[in-house]
Amino acid sequence: MILSPLRATLWAEAPRLLLLALAYGLLVAVTQAYFTPSGDATSASLVWPASGLALAALLLGGWRLWPAILVAKVACNLWGGQVLAAALLGGVGSSAAAVLGGWLLIRAPGFDTRLAQSRDFLWLALVAVISPAPSAILGAGGLWLFGDLPGSELATSVLGWWQGDALGVLLAAPLLLVWREAPRWRWRQQGIEVAACLMLTLLLGYRVLQAPGVASRELAALTYLPFLPLGWAALRFGRHGAVLVLTLLAVFALLGVAQGEGAFASRATERGLLQLWLYLMVLTSVGLSLALVFNEARVAMARLAESEERFRLLADFAPVGIYQTDAEGACTYSNPRWQEISGISAEQTLGEGWSAVVHPDDRTSVLEGWRSTAAEHREFAMDFRLLRRDGEVRYLRSRARRLFPEHGPGGGF
Repeated sequence: MILSPLRATLWAEAPRLLLLALAYGLLVAVTQAYFTPSGDATSASLVWPASGLALAALLLGGWRLWPAILVAKVACNLWGGQVLAAALLGGVGSSAAAVLGGWLLIRAPGFDTRLAQSRDFLWLALVAVISPAPSAILGAGGLWLFGDLPGSELATSVLGWWQGDALGVLLAAPLLLVWREAPRWRWRQQGIEVAACLMLTLLLGYRVLQAPGVASRELAALTYLPFLPLGWAALRFGRHGAVLVLTLLAVFALLGVAQGEGAFASRATERGLLQLWLYLMVLTSVGLSLALVFNEARVAMARLAESEERFRLLADFAPVGIYQTDAEGACTYSNPRWQEISGISAEQTLGEGWSAVVHPDDRTSVLEGWRSTAAEHREFAMDFRLLRRDGEVRYLRSRARRLFPEHGPGGGF
């Protein structure tokens, strides 16, 4: 019997589909148990990390995984007490949101699933705003349509659904996309620092954001403190560190609200916490933006060092003399061939030291021409003689051109 293409695809993808469905269902169960006001499938959650899981799964595993999201969501909705039709609408909405988000990101110019640059996070943030729309509209709309939600609460429920999905995308998707590759930390040199940063994160998360037994008004002024380990992690440990710290802080904040404790406890409402949502959105945006900016700086410095090393290797083995100067015309580098031609060392060529071996009859005209070239930022071309210290006269044709003229007069030669 020849299987149809769809059945063949489902059979080939069965292990991954099953794994994704189980992971999605487990995450939904945990979310409904701890972060959903009524603890069932009829209420909007403060955060819906399953939306981030679904988006990351489609980006990394391909479009063929969307049925797992549909089936898992429908099953969770039925388990939570929804009627079949409402459960189906919610499942369609969740899978459609993941497909829409993946479709937008794949077509975003230059988007990298590793989230290696600031533009990648900006694209992800934009998708986090747009893609939850199908889930929020169909999920809340299905509940209203089949009598599980009063019409007066429909708009509030749609907004709450959208907030939970958007925050879930920004929290869960980066965690999965970034941590699919192991961090390149130098454990021998950074192990103690990593542990210290995580300990500070746990301490502040527990004492400020969860803070059992402490009045929330006493903690309001301390909510900026979690930004300290976040900035530390972003600066020292890059994307992996920032995402890990963000996840821990978010868990503490959400557990605190769910338990009626912590800095945001007194601001709780049935439909979620706008202030907590904004706080976590700012925390996520700041943390990931810092990590990506620092990462781009490190990459740029590494590329610059690589470029300089490549230039040095080429110059060291070049058959012609090569020199480099600053914007004022003072020599900053000479290659071995130039030192061999002139008969002086690299240190002796620095500044205007090279002019000491210019033939006395040519020295004045050469220095005047060179200084005029540096002042006017134009190309230098001159033939002159060198009088080496061993008495040998060598004829030299020298050419120099400004480096990076498009960057203004600040470049050297």
